[in-house]
Amino acid sequence: MILAPEKNDYRVKTTCSCGNTAKRREGNSEFFIGPRKIIIKNIPHFYCSYCDKEIFDSTLGTEDLLMYAFKNNMNEVDWNEKSLYI
Repeated sequence: MILAPEKNDYRVKTTCSCGNTAKRREGNSEFFIGPRKIIIKNIPHFYCSYCDKEIFDSTLGTEDLLMYAFKNNMNEVDWNEKSLYI
């Protein structure tokens, strides 16, 4: 059986709410659940350098990873290792 290489159809940019272009990148982002801060490392997102805003794709499923981290008293998780958590 021949397997085709995996194809990634990621968008490389999107339009920010300010009207400027936000470019795709991976990096660390802080999320707050109540008073608790949870950092997700290496998460893909769009960043607008004009208004300094991060935009996340709603299909990423960050909620499940954040819920796992919150319930297990974790302050940070790595997006690249999410299969270990959820």
